[in-house]
Amino acid sequence: MDIQQSIIGLAEHDPAVAAFLRQVVAERLLVNLRWWTKVRMPRYDTLTGVYSREELDGILFDETARASRYQRSLSVVMLDINGLKPFNDTYGHQAGDELLRTAAAIFVTGMRNSDSVIRYGGDEFVVIMPETGRRGAIAAANRLGTSIDSYPFDGAHRITLAAGTATYNPRRKQPATPHELLGRADTAMYAAKKLSHDRGSSVTCAYESLHCPAHAGNGAGSAAVPYLNLASRRNL
Repeated sequence: MDIQQSIIGLAEHDPAVAAFLRQVVAERLLVNLRWWTKVRMPRYDTLTGVYSREELDGILFDETARASRYQRSLSVVMLDINGLKPFNDTYGHQAGDELLRTAAAIFVTGMRNSDSVIRYGGDEFVVIMPETGRRGAIAAANRLGTSIDSYPFDGAHRITLAAGTATYNPRRKQPATPHELLGRADTAMYAAKKLSHDRGSSVTCAYESLHCPAHAGNGAGSAAVPYLNLASRRNL
C-alpha cells in the first residue's frame, strides 16, 4: 500500500490527521525538489543560457579526471569579449546584454556538442573541450574569433575576441590540477587581450606555444606576433 492509499484510508477515519499528513508529504516533496534542482540539475546563466559559473568546477574536475584516467587530451579556452564596456557606455546595458547573448550563441554554435560553454563572469567565457589537443583548441578559438570579427554588431564600436588556450598533457599528467589548467588558459587569454587591443582584431594565444598564433579578422589572415614566453608569467 503506497502513501496516497494510506492517506485516503486514514481520511475516512480522521480527516484532520489525513490533511496534516498531506501537508507533511507535500513539504517533503518540495524540499526534495529544491535539493535536486540545486545539487543535481545543471545551472544555467539566466542572461545567455549557457552553463553558469557554478557549474565550472564540477565540469572541469570531471573532464580532467576522465582525461587522466583514459590518457586523453583536454583543452580549456578562456574567452574575453573586447569592447563591451565602451559599447555599454554608448548604447546602454540592454544593448550590451543583447551583445552578450549573441556572442554566447556564436560560441555554442561554433563548438561541438561534447564541448561545454560556461559564462565565467561579465564578458568572460570558458570552453571545456574533451578529446582536444593544442592545435584543435587553437583552431576552434580562431574560428570563434573569425565569427566575432565578422558579425555585424549594432553600433560603431569594434568588438573583438581575446582567446587563451591551455591543454592537459596525458603523458606528462600536466598541468597537475584542474585549477592549474584553467589558470594557464587565463594567463594566455590576458596575453591575447593585450595584443587584441593593440591590433583591433581577435587574437588567440596558446599557453604551451613560444609565440602567440594570432588571428587577424576581416580577411587579413594570420600575422606574425612578437615572442611571448607565457610560461614565465606564472609560477606554475
